[in-house]
Amino acid sequence: MSEETEYLYLERENIPCWYELGWDAKKIAIAVRVHRDFAAIAKPIPNKCPSVRGVIKEFGFDRFFDSFCGDFSGNFGFNDSFIKQDEEGEFISFLVPVPQIEKPSLNRSFCRDCGGAGANEYIEGKCLSCRGTGKEHIIDWETAYSISASFSLFFALVSLAPEKGKITTCSRPQLILVDTETAQKMHGGSLDGTYSIPLARWLARHEPDTEITEMAKAMMAVWKKIFGRLSDYEKCDFRATIASENGWLNVSCPGDRCGLHPGSSYGPTKEEGYRFGCHNVDSPMQQITLLAGLGALCDKARKEMKNY
Repeated sequence: MSEETEYLYLERENIPCWYELGWDAKKIAIAVRVHRDFAAIAKPIPNKCPSVRGVIKEFGFDRFFDSFCGDFSGNFGFNDSFIKQDEEGEFISFLVPVPQIEKPSLNRSFCRDCGGAGANEYIEGKCLSCRGTGKEHIIDWETAYSISASFSLFFALVSLAPEKGKITTCSRPQLILVDTETAQKMHGGSLDGTYSIPLARWLARHEPDTEITEMAKAMMAVWKKIFGRLSDYEKCDFRATIASENGWLNVSCPGDRCGLHPGSSYGPTKEEGYRFGCHNVDSPMQQITLLAGLGALCDKARKEMKNY
């Protein structure tokens, strides 16, 4: 009889890093890095895989490329959403540039809600539908979904609990695991995951009601890039707050109470990692925004952590 495989779980054990999220404020892009030890054993995703073909058919994407299948020299994802970067030591690095997804219509049609005036009695005197431009706006859903679907496939590839005998040689710990959904329905941009013991411990070092401004700034930058504007009213919806002891983290962005929160109503347990979930993440734009915030969180924690 073969030995039973032992797996490691991030809530309860410190595990060497196999992938990282980060944030590039200058390029307005989410950074993704995969450790070479993990990439060497990762199973490639062929183009003819039913799940890949199904996603391409559903969303109308042009192509899919898995750079893990080969020499890691190319891009990854649907429509090349993950752009391969220069070599970075023990990690294979990608950037996911955030595009403008909402744009004025090229046919120059007048906005139906304001008749082309660009103004009404609502927020800041601007029409909510056309953002004050007087023109009809369109959403580039294919681009939004291609980024979201690429993240969903990537997270599926790297989210399996590592076997005890197949951990990486990385000297720093895994900070976070993320899982996302891509679907054309309510809550179709959902995401959840796990904060590691070191990350939860770092969060717990802060006083309750501490704001992680780096997360809010990253999310606002993404929102502004996606929609081409960011109103003073919308700025109030971006928050990342350590709400209580043991590192309880609440994150929010525009939407119907859209955000992230601990998976248990009892909150985190001292000296353990914990699961987090989402509420009303209904679009890929909200999902991408929250992922940027998580990338900024990981960057800040990495810089400030000591003796982990």
